[in-house]
Amino acid sequence: MSPLRKTWWTFIFLVLFGLALYLPFLGFKEFEGEEGRRVVVALEMLEKEDFLVPSILGKPYFMKPPLFNWVLAVAFKISGNFSEFTARLVSSLSAIITALFLSLIWMKVLKKEESLPFSGKEPPLWILLLPGLIYLTIPQVIDKALLAEIEAFYALLVTLSLYFWFYLFELKGKKDLAFFVAGCFSGLAILTKTFQALLFFYLPVILYFRKRQSLKLLYSRGHFLFVIGLLLVFGAWFIPVSLKVGFKPFLTAWLAEYSGATRIEGKLLSHLEVYTADAVLYFSPWLLLLLLWIKRENLEHLKSYPLLSRLGALSAFLFISAYFSHLLIPGARLRYLFPATSGLAFLSSLVFLLCPKILGFSPKKVFIFLISFLFLSKHAYTFYSNSKSPKYFPTVSSQLANYLSGEKVLYLCETPPPYLVYYLKYKYQVVEEMKYLETCKEIPSDIFVLVPRKEKLLNEVSLPSEVIPLKIRSNEYLLFKGG
Repeated sequence: MSPLRKTWWTFIFLVLFGLALYLPFLGFKEFEGEEGRRVVVALEMLEKEDFLVPSILGKPYFMKPPLFNWVLAVAFKISGNFSEFTARLVSSLSAIITALFLSLIWMKVLKKEESLPFSGKEPPLWILLLPGLIYLTIPQVIDKALLAEIEAFYALLVTLSLYFWFYLFELKGKKDLAFFVAGCFSGLAILTKTFQALLFFYLPVILYFRKRQSLKLLYSRGHFLFVIGLLLVFGAWFIPVSLKVGFKPFLTAWLAEYSGATRIEGKLLSHLEVYTADAVLYFSPWLLLLLLWIKRENLEHLKSYPLLSRLGALSAFLFISAYFSHLLIPGARLRYLFPATSGLAFLSSLVFLLCPKILGFSPKKVFIFLISFLFLSKHAYTFYSNSKSPKYFPTVSSQLANYLSGEKVLYLCETPPPYLVYYLKYKYQVVEEMKYLETCKEIPSDIFVLVPRKEKLLNEVSLPSEVIPLKIRSNEYLLFKGG
């Protein structure tokens, strides 16, 4: 098989495998966690044709920049629907594209390396598939690829930033261009999840330069071009939004989120448990393979391949620096280091490429077994969890439609969970508008109001004699008509 055909077969297999892994049951569950927030912001952008300032029910939402919402909005516009499947498909495709990119970089490095640890001039197909299939089957990647959340798309941008830089810097020798392109992708990553994205570039690159005794490159023209590329991309949104509403609300919200992450939430022991036991669970079995790098002979073997050694060093710096920098932040969640999973994929790939035996078996057999096991385990777990996942909103929406008797405006006393807005306003179209009341102490007559059943809030509200209790998931609400 020619190298070009083998490359195309690699890409085709990765796409088909990724679709088969992620798509079954993708739209079965109702939105959970932050999914509703991301989707409602995107839908309001399309509804109001205002793409600068994210908002929920007309209130500006400053906690996250808008790039992921733009991508969701484009997906909704192109597909013509805004279902759970469409929203989550964005994350699934982001993970698949990341896997394709990792495989492309891997193939470029293997092609450039002068000698390789396999017979023949060209690597076999299973070796070309290593980083892509490993990335797709990392349990945390599977988890994020099935959610309409920021993480999978964000990880794609961080991966493009760091490894495009490596490709242009090390393989092409175009140092200035490497920094500029990395800066542009870092700007996109900042537009997705704020300035935390810079940690995933600077920490591994600084450690990489230090290892190569090249820290002076941080003062080079290339690094200046990195900053220029970043500012050009970020400024394309930053300048117009500053002219419209000012940038202070965004900056204040972002700083508040950073400071909140540094506070201890619960016991320190639980934080350490998340970053030990949970980390092993979410990154296994691939994380456990890294123990083979403890053997000196394996490291010495890696050093005999200069480009692979550099790729391994950068990947190790990415994964390890991300892990320990977040371990030291008491309130940091494990998903914060998700973009570093691309480093884990490369490090695990090098194990299969360079270690002659893994637990006494050939690397190829171990690789095929692990991929098959993870593929089947994912589908078994998904089938089981979906069978136990109730659908609340068809029933709740029908109840509300009966109670509202054709009324298309629902008033609120406080911010509802965004998934509630999605299902009542957009998916089941029980109401056309949901509005906030300036005060709930005096309810205007002839309007329907939905109030969370909270003692503090209910003490301020004058409830009429006829009140309809509603339970939506674990939350209790009261629906009544003013008057």
